[in-house]
Amino acid sequence: MKHCREVLRRTSAGAALLVGVRGLALWLLLGPSAAGHGGAYRGPGDFVPSGASAGASGGTSGTGSTSNGGTVAPSGPAGQPTGPSTPVPQPSISSGAASSAGPDGSRWQTWWGFNKDAFLSLRARVGSGGLLAGSDVFFLSRREPTQDELQPTPQEIHDKVKPALRAALSVERQNDVQSGLIVALAKLGDRPGETEVAGWIAPFLAHPNQELAETTAVALGILGNERELDFLRAILDGDAEALRARGVGLEGPPSERTRAFAAFGLGLVGHRSSGVPRERAVEALVAWMGRESARAGQAEIPVACITALGLIALPSDPLAAVAQNVGSPLRVTSIEEQLAWLAWTLERRDLSPRVRAHVPVAMARLMRVESAASTAARSLAVERIAVRLSRELDEAAEVRLGCVIALGLVGKAGEGALDVRVRERLRHVHETLRDVQAAHFALIALAQVSAQPGSGARPLAALEEGKDGTRAFLLERLSSGASSTRCYAALALGVLERGAAAARAGQSAEVLAALRKALEDARAPDEVGAFALALGLAQDSASIASLRKQFEAASDVEARGHVAVALGLVGDRASIRRIQEIVVTSKYRPDLLRNAALALGLLGDKEIVPQLVQMLRNSTGLAARAAIASALGLIGDRRTLEPLLAMLGDRESCTDLSRAFAAVALGMCCDKELLPWNAKLAADSNYRSSTSTLYSPDTGTGILDIL
Repeated sequence: MKHCREVLRRTSAGAALLVGVRGLALWLLLGPSAAGHGGAYRGPGDFVPSGASAGASGGTSGTGSTSNGGTVAPSGPAGQPTGPSTPVPQPSISSGAASSAGPDGSRWQTWWGFNKDAFLSLRARVGSGGLLAGSDVFFLSRREPTQDELQPTPQEIHDKVKPALRAALSVERQNDVQSGLIVALAKLGDRPGETEVAGWIAPFLAHPNQELAETTAVALGILGNERELDFLRAILDGDAEALRARGVGLEGPPSERTRAFAAFGLGLVGHRSSGVPRERAVEALVAWMGRESARAGQAEIPVACITALGLIALPSDPLAAVAQNVGSPLRVTSIEEQLAWLAWTLERRDLSPRVRAHVPVAMARLMRVESAASTAARSLAVERIAVRLSRELDEAAEVRLGCVIALGLVGKAGEGALDVRVRERLRHVHETLRDVQAAHFALIALAQVSAQPGSGARPLAALEEGKDGTRAFLLERLSSGASSTRCYAALALGVLERGAAAARAGQSAEVLAALRKALEDARAPDEVGAFALALGLAQDSASIASLRKQFEAASDVEARGHVAVALGLVGDRASIRRIQEIVVTSKYRPDLLRNAALALGLLGDKEIVPQLVQMLRNSTGLAARAAIASALGLIGDRRTLEPLLAMLGDRESCTDLSRAFAAVALGMCCDKELLPWNAKLAADSNYRSSTSTLYSPDTGTGILDIL
């Protein structure tokens, strides 16, 4: 659904979770994250992005403070009605956390909320079998169902679910339900050659409710139909005449927010396209950045354009005359020209730092496309990013942070000079940069590059360097850093060992033992959760006993939920019954319910699904509904379709919010993509420089707040 706003309020007595459901959504992209315009939940509710009110965190690399509370009142865009909206599941703040530094984005839980989807890959596991006690397939065949038997079939989706959603949208008048239906239909998509969904949702672009209008714009991108590129460009350009020709009766040009959502939509469609449609998407985005309005100080549309460009890698043309096109905003026809144009944009001082902060990540995302860019173009781009971290260069803190994140995406573990320089620069950043979050992110980035095989005789040289290698560096931070640094170091080690296993390089017994010991000794909730997830990322089955012990001992609901996810990641099926009990009894603890359901999904358990459906029907709390619907969307299978469809159509005994969340869950269950559609935007994002249309934890109105 749409902006399902979840606002975390903190009082002296503890934390109170309020969810203002504005455009009903699920905090789907959750890690802990929240939902908006369709629902998503990503980070602690007390986090204020740079440019909003919080600036770069001060302090040394070895210290960090935990976000704490002030009271945050539910709010929405000026003049915007605030009806029920879907909770944006943002990671809850540990009740024991305290800080005098005020809100910031340095908590590791925020990073996990944005990046967890790729590590969990939950929907890919839905059909892997599981405890299907009571299922006909189980009793008749005495075998676990296959993936094909569990997942909704294309025929079920297009012949049963889509018509029901369409019928509901045609008669629905409640904004929250409409928002959820629009996003759900876009997730289901069209059959090859069809364009019917766009025709159903396009009229809402002229809706007087701003949330519905902007939800429609991004839904056209979620739909992913390249035939809608011209429509999306017309929205971005504010071409009222072209929109009227399409049957959208706007009196004037679309709002700035709607146009920003259209820019994101262009990136999503371009990402799914190839050939000429992909080039047209890039052309539209680059052309807009050449306008005078891109330099007028506003950041919403420029950030959307830059972020979208990072999703659309054009074909390589090593012979392209890159130098001649660096300053030309209208001729970008290869990935080499894309990188050169973005590098030029990175250095544009007529753009605000808040905009330029997203450029390095866009460049890095393009370079991650295998064999996309020539070696020379990649090397030049990496150098242009790395130089922004020079102490001699007076660069804005948010731009530096973007460069740190980007280096983690493009560096590798080999012994080539460029990759060695990247690893050295990341270590240097951690040790010297007076920005807590950049120092912490440098640890994660170092782990990412050190587990990515490079070229040459020693493709994983970073893992073979003994006391001078990445493992030794991170272990030292785990053992001697401040608490916040130890948490990030643990997660970095988990990422590193997971990558080492994927690269078949072998995991380090020393690292795994150190992480187990850290978990066993941990008492602070933040450390318990981080160390547990680190072991889960490394898929260390030897840690099961320690994880079970912490799961039972943890009194902090956030920490307990993260331990549950860790048990799911290490495959502890013996804990299924105990985790099921937590789900059933956590109706009023939505974060714990959500994470416990995630754990069951990771373990292949579907037995809890019927209970979740009943809980959704009977629940009265907004946060609880969001968590339950999100759980159903993530771990549900084809058996959830009938009860959810029945709930959607039951106007007499089901509240509007329950029906809206049923639509959200249906969209998630039947999504054409295995990962949440906005996971590609959330992972490795520079969320400290967010705009309200990208990520807005206080209102849940950003694209990363949509389920």
